[in-house]
Amino acid sequence: MVCPKCGVPIKRFDLAPNCKQCGVHIMYYTQEEDLARDAKLCELEFAKTRAFVDKIKVGFVKNRFSLARMIIIIVGIAFLFIPYSDISAALPLRSFEFTLSGWGIYKLVSDGLLMQLPNILKSEIASELTGFLLAEIAVFLVAFLALLGVFCTCLIGFLN
Repeated sequence: MVCPKCGVPIKRFDLAPNCKQCGVHIMYYTQEEDLARDAKLCELEFAKTRAFVDKIKVGFVKNRFSLARMIIIIVGIAFLFIPYSDISAALPLRSFEFTLSGWGIYKLVSDGLLMQLPNILKSEIASELTGFLLAEIAVFLVAFLALLGVFCTCLIGFLN
């Protein structure tokens, strides 16, 4: 390493903050230029982000149809959190109950019951519940995947 002002070589283990030859503070000598460079880079990144946000804004609220599409997507996501049905079963070793909705699926995953669900559905005790439960979960997942596909397609269309 060399001194930025006078060019005198500085030893590797010299921990003094100032140059022994000219007395300049080595770390803060180029602080003005470094701050100016950082400010320019920050302005460029902010301009890129602003352009990206403007594209999304124009895509969502460009006209009445795109605004209506956005409202329908948000309402569709909200409908996924409305409980469709309450499911409860009492098995010999475990009893469980959950609500078939977005929040219920989250609780199902967080409680660890989702990994046990195939074993529960294969048991003879839950044979009556199996068809009904699988049909409800399938309808919910189809609605969720359709809504997710519509949202992703709209978002990709807006960005392009």
